[in-house]
Amino acid sequence: MITIGLTYDLKDDYLALGLSKEEAAEFDVPETIDALENALTANGYRVERIGNITALVSRLAAGRRWDIVFNICEGLKGVAREAQVPALLEAYGIPCVFSDAAVMVLCLDKALAKRVLVDAGIPTARFAVVRKVADAEGVNLPYPLFVKPIAEGTGKGIGPRSFVPNPIELRRACRHLLDKFRQPVLVEEYLPGRDLTVGIIGQGDEAVAIGIMETFYRSDNDRLQGQSYFNKTNWEDTLSYAVVNDPVAQQAAVTALDAWRLLGCVDGGRVDLRCDLHGVPHFLEVNPLAGMRPGYSDYPMLAEHMGIDYVTLIGRIMQAACRRNGLSTVPVVSAVRGTDRAAETVAVLFSGADAGARTEDNQDTLVQLSEISAALTSLKYRVHQVAFGPSVSGVEQQLRDLRPDCVFNLVETAAGTDRLQYTATALLDYLAIPYTGASTAALAALSSKVQMKYVLESAGVATPRYYCRVAGRNGVHHLNCRWIVKSDSEHASVGLDAASVVSSLSLAERLIIDKEQRSGGRWFAEQYIDGREFNLALIGRAGEEPRFLPPAEIVFEDYPVEAVKIVDYDAKWNASSFGYGATQRRYRFPAHDIPLVEQMRDISLRCWDLFGICGAARVDFRVDRAGVPMVVDINPNPGLTSDAGFMAAAARQGLTLREVVRQLMPSRKQLCSA
Repeated sequence: MITIGLTYDLKDDYLALGLSKEEAAEFDVPETIDALENALTANGYRVERIGNITALVSRLAAGRRWDIVFNICEGLKGVAREAQVPALLEAYGIPCVFSDAAVMVLCLDKALAKRVLVDAGIPTARFAVVRKVADAEGVNLPYPLFVKPIAEGTGKGIGPRSFVPNPIELRRACRHLLDKFRQPVLVEEYLPGRDLTVGIIGQGDEAVAIGIMETFYRSDNDRLQGQSYFNKTNWEDTLSYAVVNDPVAQQAAVTALDAWRLLGCVDGGRVDLRCDLHGVPHFLEVNPLAGMRPGYSDYPMLAEHMGIDYVTLIGRIMQAACRRNGLSTVPVVSAVRGTDRAAETVAVLFSGADAGARTEDNQDTLVQLSEISAALTSLKYRVHQVAFGPSVSGVEQQLRDLRPDCVFNLVETAAGTDRLQYTATALLDYLAIPYTGASTAALAALSSKVQMKYVLESAGVATPRYYCRVAGRNGVHHLNCRWIVKSDSEHASVGLDAASVVSSLSLAERLIIDKEQRSGGRWFAEQYIDGREFNLALIGRAGEEPRFLPPAEIVFEDYPVEAVKIVDYDAKWNASSFGYGATQRRYRFPAHDIPLVEQMRDISLRCWDLFGICGAARVDFRVDRAGVPMVVDINPNPGLTSDAGFMAAAARQGLTLREVVRQLMPSRKQLCSA
């Protein structure tokens, strides 16, 4: 059994020394220590309470050692106070939970952290540092401004004077903070937008956002003070919170994870952001040593809102810390309530963050991960999130340690390409772990659109004619038509725009060469079908007849007659583009369209059987001028975010994400026989 030392600063100890309540604001109450000890014990660890740094020094001098130390000491003196315990443990060769001394120093100095992120292009408010009152005269930032101590937490030093409308008030505010806290003052442009915080578990590519929470203020005065000491200590009267997942919140999560990784934070913590006038989330600060008081601190409160109970949260933090330090990991225990059966363990396997990945892919991954995890938790499963990253052996070890009953597969890309997404399920096959969605064979067969079209043609299923450089012009050289050039393996309309449609095969050949040289991967040309476009969504477990969701037609509203009518990259992702607003889904069809819809259903069933698809799938059609439906794509692993085509169709049938997830999970009989 792993022995954990628990280091902490008790508020009462410092109040007894004469500190004010504000000076002791960051220290912990006994209830927090009790909760941590109980959660660690419930997860199978042996816990030894140590206390503050003075107690730690005494224990170390006496020769006491631990396998790892769970450290929440804030420290008392100096801008490196949060680094003191990690540095001491590092000197003795004892690993600790949460970030090391170097990261703690970097993150506690808010200006230093912002400089690192500015250099990396992470959005953050412009700022200046005032080290003496006279420095305020040299601040060259547009008013209003916001001021706070450079190295405090829990809202210390933030209050009515923090919102600064003019140079006179700036000088007064800086004098007050310099006198009171004896440390430099951070002066920032005031950001008037939404106040968001992102909870994170893990490190590097394996770091995940467990959720995004927005703070709402009961009055304008409260809002101008922001996360002040008064607002935080009286939050029930001044603040309210809500979990959010809209596009701005999703972008905040992406920014938060970028900042977390760049600053080197590990195991668990929080990133705070605020939006500017245009709604762009800006980094405020990172909390690598977030408050851990259940029902009070933002981090565990956010986790609870996301369906992650306190015991599970601590277990997941410990798993991340143990893996990072080469210690054997212990399966996480969840305090599941309200069920008469032992909760099955589900690992949600998702595409790990890729520095070269498209922003929208990272956003979709975060959204799906959050929503699917919450749905599984509501169904009384024990949920763990596992990133399918560059190290397959590392993922294999995580899954072996976790021993899940099932994996909910969300992997859409591997090694930077959709082409290799089947490697995730291949690993699960090797480990004999049941999983949701399409099989490895189906994913591999459909990972290449050219390969898919060859199979369809061989089976007599109508699909537009195509050309790729490997196959040459055989059978298509005589066609006098327009062509659309596409990526062979990537989805999400990557690389598609109006210029992708060309008037001849010769032009298509040139464009393919250009695309392959600039973007990499294989590209091909498909006969452009200038007609209607439909999506048919299906859901079903392996060995069962799939169920159709309402079919959707993509309607190209207000497009000029001569315009190319395709759902290109902008129409899918760029909310400010013409195509985004002008491409709508239609679910109601006149009587004369019913035979066409039935024909597409029959073809979709053939595709389902032909490729051995199960789980969720979407078949995309274009209908030519003669009324012949042609398959242009089959997606055996469609996105499950609320705005994705699959879930939009499910919603039309009254299915919630929770119900979709329930239907996608293998039956208990399938789990038992696996």
